[in-house]
Amino acid sequence: MKRRTLLVAAGSLAASFAGCSEQSGSAAVPGGTDATGTAGSATDATGTPTDGTGSPAESGPSPTPATDTARPTATPPPCDADHPFLTAADGFSVGTYADAEDLGGGPFSPGPDPGPRMLATYRGTLYATIPEQDRVVALPEDGGSAADIVTVNPDSLSKPHGIAFHDDRLYLATEGAVVRYRMDGLEATDREVLVDDVPVGVYHWTRSLAIHDGRIYLSAGNCPSGSCSGGDDDYLAAVTAFDLDGSNRTTYATGLRNAVGIEWHDGKLFATDNGIDDLGPDLPPDEINVVEAGRDYGYPDCYGDNVPVDDESGDCEGRATPAVELQAHVAPLGFDFATADALPDSHRGDMYVALHGSWTRDDPVGYEVIRVPYDGSLGNPTTFVTGWMPEDGTNEDARGRPADVCVADTGEMYVSDDLSGTIYRVCHSR
Repeated sequence: MKRRTLLVAAGSLAASFAGCSEQSGSAAVPGGTDATGTAGSATDATGTPTDGTGSPAESGPSPTPATDTARPTATPPPCDADHPFLTAADGFSVGTYADAEDLGGGPFSPGPDPGPRMLATYRGTLYATIPEQDRVVALPEDGGSAADIVTVNPDSLSKPHGIAFHDDRLYLATEGAVVRYRMDGLEATDREVLVDDVPVGVYHWTRSLAIHDGRIYLSAGNCPSGSCSGGDDDYLAAVTAFDLDGSNRTTYATGLRNAVGIEWHDGKLFATDNGIDDLGPDLPPDEINVVEAGRDYGYPDCYGDNVPVDDESGDCEGRATPAVELQAHVAPLGFDFATADALPDSHRGDMYVALHGSWTRDDPVGYEVIRVPYDGSLGNPTTFVTGWMPEDGTNEDARGRPADVCVADTGEMYVSDDLSGTIYRVCHSR
């Protein structure tokens, strides 16, 4: 395998978080669904503070291109490969697609989850963001054989997370900004800063984005008093919309504590949301929402089916309620809708969500990928891939934490794991 640097002409490239699908104006890719982008989460998307603020410097000298370095060849497993501890639903198998060594990092590093976070595709290439390393890696498809790892090492953008491709442009959400590049193969040029006033801090620092109908949709989590600095607080616990050049900013929806995954599908904006941490092990439910313009989704006063957080919360009537309530603290992050024709009818069109896993419970929950049936509305979730948490294990026993899901046009599903530093591939047994 050769490791190359993805060049950026004016300043460094940020890491990415996207919905798996490619935007309009691009060729068919292995991971597209409905030309949406998606979004990102917080430190561990459940509220664990990071080691520092990492405030962004939005300008700087152009990076020096790295010299090609010989690397081991990583051959993606055959689709019938069995993973030593992960299992998928009947009719599917799971194997390792790229591990921490392939991606240039080490597993189980100290501090916040260091591995690949969000997944996206563009012109046949699978991209993965690694925010804690300020990197994005690209794994070009090569007929199922060895994949090259193309590495970006940004110098001037802090903790990049959200990503979308649209009309041969790369849109990235960093901790404090939204930037845009022009794509030329694996080179990103003509850097533009579209938005530069998003608050930064140590809590829920990730930013997620989606593109739909000529608008950018940016989600940012809440920021407890005193833990963020700079910027405009109106971005926080909300989804904000802009034109593609960053102009005409409006607040699209509020009351979303930490909407890590956002994606347009079937003409609707879907979002996961992570509930507050201090109501005990079983409250409040985490959520999947259909986010509508102008609605308030409850945070910080209400949760679930308009339940007040406490006696001082006031009236919750009229707040939007979740499309799906999940178990408290499972920490839903990225997701994708499986529209590939190669999938069986029984699974096509459904939503697949990465549950990052709890950190506040003695009895861990989450640590799996779930399937949520969709036929115009969302149904009851079922387990799809499991095994990251050993039976009777504690949070410290976790073998990994799923962060995002990307379903390819060919039917394969890619799952990132930011704790073990791995990308997995789930295949249907044809």
